Amino acid sequence: SDTDFHVGYSNDVYSDVTISGGTITVENDFNSNLKQGTATSFTLSNDATLEVKRNFQLANAAISTFVGRQTGGTCRIGGVANFVGTQPAEACYTLEGGKFVVKDIQRHSTVEKFVLAGGALVPPENSEAWLASANFLTVSSGAAARFDTEDKTVTLKALVTDEAGGTNFSFTKEGAGTLKLGTDTLANVGGTLTVAKGSLNLQDAEVKAYTMGTLKLVGGARLALDVTDAGADCLTPGAVVFENATTLNPFTIEIAYTGIFQLGAGESRTLIASGVTEADLAKLMLAGSADQLAVENGALVLKPSSRQKVNVEWTGAANDGGRWSTAGNWQGDTLPQGGDTAVINLATGGTTQFDLGGVLFDGLVFGSAAGAFTQQGEDVLMVVRAITNLSENVQTFEIPTRLGVAGAPFEANVAGDVVFTNDVSFAGSAFTKKGAGTLVAPEKILASPETVVVEAGTLKLTDAGGIAGTTSTEGEIRLASGARLDLNQGTESVGARGTGGSTLNKTIYVEGSGPDGE
Repeated sequence: SDTDFHVGYSNDVYSDVTISGGTITVENDFNSNLKQGTATSFTLSNDATLEVKRNFQLANAAISTFVGRQTGGTCRIGGVANFVGTQPAEACYTLEGGKFVVKDIQRHSTVEKFVLAGGALVPPENSEAWLASANFLTVSSGAAARFDTEDKTVTLKALVTDEAGGTNFSFTKEGAGTLKLGTDTLANVGGTLTVAKGSLNLQDAEVKAYTMGTLKLVGGARLALDVTDAGADCLTPGAVVFENATTLNPFTIEIAYTGIFQLGAGESRTLIASGVTEADLAKLMLAGSADQLAVENGALVLKPSSRQKVNVEWTGAANDGGRWSTAGNWQGDTLPQGGDTAVINLATGGTTQFDLGGVLFDGLVFGSAAGAFTQQGEDVLMVVRAITNLSENVQTFEIPTRLGVAGAPFEANVAGDVVFTNDVSFAGSAFTKKGAGTLVAPEKILASPETVVVEAGTLKLTDAGGIAGTTSTEGEIRLASGARLDLNQGTESVGARGTGGSTLNKTIYVEGSGPDGE
């Protein structure tokens, strides 16, 4: 409990290691010099558990073949998992069953790959250093492999199979978090890809080369694609299968973009090239775009929306804690849809739970009678055109928010203050602050717009949501007479924060006198 656990660690003693039952708990490091020669192995089987609170190392500088093999049980690492060998002719570690969980994996430069032949791999949040080579994570032919992100965001540089275009394996994305596949992934992957839970982000993957047999989409999960370029990639499965996906529990197609994506007139993008039917549209929800989904000749296509926009007013009548997804909380028991404007004008105020992350609102309006509201939740609020607060009360957003679409202006008209305490991303061409109130937002809001205009009141920048080190695009900030741009954060200010500080690459024009007549 108070020392490291060593197997064959010194005096040229090398050992095969087998754990076939029970539990071994190591409070510090687990170190093993594996047996020299071709029979070198580490085996974890049955329902055995190896719990290492700190670091886990399987090492032998002299071996030519290292076969780490887990057929069952759980290997849980609290620190770094390090596999060391000189010329590994075989895989560094093969997971055939059970679960391999690690907090922080460090890849040795001579290690070629980690093979998923079954079981569930739970990687660290920052896996880029571990999965640095193009063939390091390999899905075996015939495997039924599961990649469980838990609630983390994991970036995976490489995902390939051990046979070109293999078709007899399955790869399942599990866990509530996000798995991002990089540019070296999917090149030779076939078989079945299942998005069972959380989000699979293919924004940077070469998905056009993905010749999968079946794409399985489970209700409640998400698939993120990048179609912002007219020549963008699309998925080309042999078949598309929906599982437990309904209108009330849809599968979400998300357009991976820093703001809200919107097509121009007459434009379209193919998302999934084949295998989709008209009936499948009811099982799908679109996020990240102000457009709409359609099916053309079996392909799932993104097209400009033709739906009439309406105002939908909040009543809160359901008395369920203020959930946006409850129809009874809206006038006429009708939920807002993409392109609608949400209107909140209740004098009672209070806390609401925002859980309509798949809906893109054209606008959000707090009427003149609205009390002070606080928006909470984990979903991302997406507003295309404007946020308005006509009341004198403060409106607070404790949720992540996306504002604007590429090439279009966005307006914040605040008579009473509006405060964002979480991450805010902005994608429009221009941002205009109106009204006598104060808009408090993370400094990141100035990163992308070419033009920022403060016509009245105050635009106050903070580092809310953990956003720091922002470098803005070039452009201009115009302050009308009496308007204020507040960069003061008490002990810090934008552009003078030292390491990790922000750079404001914009010319500031002051028109007329300041707030105090100066």
